[in-house]
Amino acid sequence: MRAEEYHKTVLVIGSGPTALKMTRSLVQDALPVIVASPGEPGWGEVPPGVEVLSGAHVTDVIGQVGDFAVRLQSGGGRFERHAGAVILALDAKRESGALAAGAAFGERMCSMAQAEDVIFGRQRHGSFRRVIILDRLDGLSTAASHERLLRFALRLQAEFSASIYVLTSQVKVASTGLEILYSRLREGGGLVVKPDAVQVETGKDAVEVRFRDPVLDENVVLDADMVIAAEDETPSSELESLAGILRIERDKQGFLQADNVLRRPCLTNRRGVLSIGSSAAPSTEWDTEQSVAAALSEIHELYRWIEEEEHPETILYNRDFCAFCLTCYRVCPHGAIHFTDRPHFLPLACQSCGLCASACPGEALELVGYEKETFFKALSGLKPLDTDGSKRIVAIACTKSAGRILNAAPADADIRRGLAWVEVSCAGTIRTTSVLRLLARPGMVDGVLVLACHDGNCRSGIGTVVAKKLVESVKALLQSIGADAGRIGYISTAANDGVELARKIAAFRDALS
Repeated sequence: MRAEEYHKTVLVIGSGPTALKMTRSLVQDALPVIVASPGEPGWGEVPPGVEVLSGAHVTDVIGQVGDFAVRLQSGGGRFERHAGAVILALDAKRESGALAAGAAFGERMCSMAQAEDVIFGRQRHGSFRRVIILDRLDGLSTAASHERLLRFALRLQAEFSASIYVLTSQVKVASTGLEILYSRLREGGGLVVKPDAVQVETGKDAVEVRFRDPVLDENVVLDADMVIAAEDETPSSELESLAGILRIERDKQGFLQADNVLRRPCLTNRRGVLSIGSSAAPSTEWDTEQSVAAALSEIHELYRWIEEEEHPETILYNRDFCAFCLTCYRVCPHGAIHFTDRPHFLPLACQSCGLCASACPGEALELVGYEKETFFKALSGLKPLDTDGSKRIVAIACTKSAGRILNAAPADADIRRGLAWVEVSCAGTIRTTSVLRLLARPGMVDGVLVLACHDGNCRSGIGTVVAKKLVESVKALLQSIGADAGRIGYISTAANDGVELARKIAAFRDALS
């Protein structure tokens, strides 16, 4: 794709406040926008120049950053739009957690969403003397849910002068502005208690809450006009299907920001597909604003990168060796392979992790710069130093973590004693044949180490997992033939963890027979 051919249009998927914030920011930066709204957006006036596709559901996304073909369905019709980037901006659902013993929703016991309607909405209640807000007591609430709880409590204080009790296991204020909200609640007379063994009994005129206060070490009984159950943010019902369609990794809760620190606050495993606000994770208002700003900056940087830099092929493909087994398509963590009658490798989507090449059973693929012959030549040229009788070790190191540590270490540092290494773009690119070739040099190599990034700190997401499984399979192979499985080892590290890496390499060296 030539730079002048790429699409600058941004497709925003969502219909709530987060999608509106993102759309307005894009319009202000003169970027064309299409909004695919699963429902009817409740925005009032749509920003000028924006195409809104109401009731539209994404069914497929093909291509790479700058050239996504997005297929959608609305009603009985199917259609296609082209975009340079895709932003997922669906707001989370809100659900109440487990209620305390004896509690049941009713006139005086309700969720926060119900309370907002009863107290501030159409059914506006006359007055309140005392309100108890019952948070989750298992410690699993989030800063986002606590922001909503605090804002709700402050509004009750301001409009009704009600006494507010918040029963919670922990106040979570790990986002900008939340400590201020908490202080305002306390200054207004609100009490926050960490209770044990909460029980609720609803009467005709009031609701009674009993609990044990571990600080006072005594039982407490409170009566209130209403008990309100705080709510958690849970993933939008659209996220699961969108994650499958877009091939986006999710975290354990189902949000689209996988547990990888390198992707905060808006990146996904697919370049040009961004996730913001509570599509990515439970988010406070400040978190959402930061992710909107980060997404806008990322799109401008991606478009600059498309325009100004070269984009050569990253994968060499030999059709004669290809079995058309789809292995490369399945293992690619970045959506960088499109399959028709053969695999097509998208250079703007590829992040050069090499997982496809290492997994290819016919060795039909080569990562440019790490071709078999080039890599084997580099391995054969490695000559670990034999210093004071030290065991000689060859390491295959991820350039983003262990490679940086080894290159920065002084030549006489203990971490480099008896060690030679070759760097790879990702530990997941290592082939079993490369490791076996090193192990087959007993006169030159006493041990082989695979040095990868920590789980959750790998740019490809699964490179560390693949590398660890490779080492385990080689160990099993060595054991099956009666060879010393201790000659190969696996260490995960980070670029700022040189002391611990040195300790682990020394331990591996000392354990070699």
